[in-house]
Amino acid sequence: MQPVALIGRERPMNYFQMVNEAIALIEEERGRNLSVAEIAERYDISRFYFSRIFKALTKQNVKEYLDGRRMAAAVAQLAATRRRILDIALDCGYESHAVFTRKFKQCFGITPAQFRKSGGELPVCPRLAVVERQFKNLHRQLIVDFERQSLGPLRLVGQSIRFNPDREADLRRVKAFYGRFTAEYLIGKGIDSVYNVTGSEARPGDRFDYFAGFPPPAGAVPDGLVPLTLPASDYAVFRYKNSLEGIHRTVAGDVWTAVLLSGLTLNRIGIHFFELYQRGYERTKQFLLYVPVRP
Repeated sequence: MQPVALIGRERPMNYFQMVNEAIALIEEERGRNLSVAEIAERYDISRFYFSRIFKALTKQNVKEYLDGRRMAAAVAQLAATRRRILDIALDCGYESHAVFTRKFKQCFGITPAQFRKSGGELPVCPRLAVVERQFKNLHRQLIVDFERQSLGPLRLVGQSIRFNPDREADLRRVKAFYGRFTAEYLIGKGIDSVYNVTGSEARPGDRFDYFAGFPPPAGAVPDGLVPLTLPASDYAVFRYKNSLEGIHRTVAGDVWTAVLLSGLTLNRIGIHFFELYQRGYERTKQFLLYVPVRP
């Protein structure tokens, strides 16, 4: 893996490793008020420079992420245990019951006691997963590198589900869905390529369509599969590793910044994007992300 050269920096450094180590440290130290300066000191760089690296690779503010993960740990304990709220607050690095309650209400609009009584769910900050990708400097800003491709109408057959991207349970369902589909067709039946398509049209409850499919073989559509045709479009094509699950917020920031600074516009053809997983993915863990764009 090549080090990423940030603007104005000459000394090479493996920034992906640094940020992933910092994410692991934040998880280990959620029981105390870990500071950004303390993390930066481990790498002999300034707090400002570390914050810049973290934001470039994750599209998130490191201080907000620190606070969000501490709060996520507290929410998990409130939901899963009957421990006193004060004990949970102290375990998660908050100075007092009052400080914790105030910050909790600022985040979610209700108090910890009200949340526990409701038995519901809250949209907590998920753990980040930073993946290796190539960067380039454009207009003195760091963006993820991408290629431009033009594709004609793309005909697929497959299966679909609907999901809410802000619900962790739905994201787990999507992961299980494409995992089963990929295992059955890409690995089990030797299909060359699997396309995972995320629809852009919000439905009631902010749910989206997610389609997993492949170019149809000659003859009839196989049983249990339905057709889908994507219109012709230009695409910005990004290269990633592993899977989109767990890094979708980072990827969204990558795409928006790269497309905007490149003078392109998202092309509304009925989808947000599609992921392309090709034969050998189980070995390489590499996939391509196609985002429809226009000049």
